[in-house]
Amino acid sequence: MIALIFGTAMIVSSLGISRIIYKRLLSPISLWGCIWGIDFVLLSLPLLEYRPISLMTYTAVLASSVAFLFGALSAGILPNSSRAPSKQPTHSWIRRLRLWTIVTNGMATLGIFFV
Repeated sequence: MIALIFGTAMIVSSLGISRIIYKRLLSPISLWGCIWGIDFVLLSLPLLEYRPISLMTYTAVLASSVAFLFGALSAGILPNSSRAPSKQPTHSWIRRLRLWTIVTNGMATLGIFFV
């Protein structure tokens, strides 16, 4: 049951983030999220006898997936350098990048302690 909920949430969130960043559903983020989500949905179906996955494993996969999606979302929020190649980064851009780097590194550090 956890795998079904987790897989569905991963598919929906990756499609939503892809829609926000790329303005379309088909993108590298949505492909990554849908592949992992479909894996978990298939795991929840009784097609084969799988070993039960512990809650700690689900937590580790969830934490790493959330960190990846936050990183992808923060890269989409930051200004696109291809639109203005000669423009230097502004102070607000650097502050925002620093904040997101600290947030995602903090999430990764918490993941290490709980695994």
